[in-house]
Amino acid sequence: MARLSRGWAVCFVGCLAGVGMIRCDRIQAAAPDVEHRNFAVFVDGKRGGDFHMTIQHSEDGTDTVTAQAGVRISYLGGLKVYRYTYRGTETWKAGRLQRFDSSSNDDGKEFTVSGLAAGKGLRLRVNGQDRVVRPDVWLTTYWHSPDPRFRNRAVPLLDADTGEELAGNLIYAGLTPLNVAGQVQRCAAYQVNGNTPWELWFDGQERLVRLKSISDGHRYELVLTSIRR
Repeated sequence: MARLSRGWAVCFVGCLAGVGMIRCDRIQAAAPDVEHRNFAVFVDGKRGGDFHMTIQHSEDGTDTVTAQAGVRISYLGGLKVYRYTYRGTETWKAGRLQRFDSSSNDDGKEFTVSGLAAGKGLRLRVNGQDRVVRPDVWLTTYWHSPDPRFRNRAVPLLDADTGEELAGNLIYAGLTPLNVAGQVQRCAAYQVNGNTPWELWFDGQERLVRLKSISDGHRYELVLTSIRR
């Protein structure tokens, strides 16, 4: 957008030696931490759909994000209908994007994007066309807060829908109280200035809780409605 069970492994070890038997032990392996985030999507102030994220945090520091969105808005008394769908998967480690796959349909404009970290870059394929982009891009799903080194300076953006590289300046606007899924929290506010302006808010755990943007003359807003583990 310009972003879902706990499993247990059980191992039994046993053997017979003469008349003795080693006791079977159940070993409970560590499971990934999984978080589900649900957002409401508003277009020009009207509820138009939903955006869902699942974030899986693994012990080795890898974060896997799956996201899907569906939006449908009627205009002009139902004479015009806007539709948007998105599905994507991201793999991150040490703050860098390792792999990315997405498909989207923006009112008839279809894109298929895939990316894979390779050497000092991110090898990208967009609708069958290949190129290499810088490895430290920030995807416009914005599921996590920005790298602090980009604060108040230029930030490299990669459009999650289209694979387009975007130029922008990231401005930190301080802390502001927001109602986040029914609780008031002090959230870090950011502005991204560029061809498409964004306003972003992240909670104390660096999770996206709200997004506002303007595109094609319409106001878009994402509002976090629930978090579930």
